Amino acid sequence: RPSVYLTIAQRRRASEEMVGSLLRRKLELIVMSVDRVHFHALCRFPDRNSRKWIGIAKKESSHYLKVEGLAPLGGLWTVRFKCLPVEDRSHQLWTVRYIRKHAKKGAAVWDFRNPEKR
Repeated sequence: RPSVYLTIAQRRRASEEMVGSLLRRKLELIVMSVDRVHFHALCRFPDRNSRKWIGIAKKESSHYLKVEGLAPLGGLWTVRFKCLPVEDRSHQLWTVRYIRKHAKKGAAVWDFRNPEKR
C-alpha cells in the first residue's frame, strides 16, 4: 500500500493512543515521539516482548484514528518495526535526548516528566 504521511493532528492522536495503550498495560514508558513517517519509544518491557506490546499500541492507535476519520482504511503503520535494546545508562540517556529532539522536526513528543505537554 502507499506510504502514509501523518499530519500534525494525526501525530498527536496517534501519540495519545500509543502512549495510553502502553501505560494502561503498566509498561514503563519514558519518552515517545510520533513524527510524519515513524515513531520512537523508550520503554521497559518486563517480559522483553516489545513486538507484542508495541504491536498492540500500533493496532489500537490505528483503530481509533480510523474511527475518527484520521487514518486510511488500509492501515497506519508498517507490519514490522526495529527494536534496539538499550545497552547501558549512557545509551539510555542518549536515546532520551534523541527522541526528544524529534519535537524540533514537528513530532508529537510525550515525556514522563511532563506527560500533559505534547
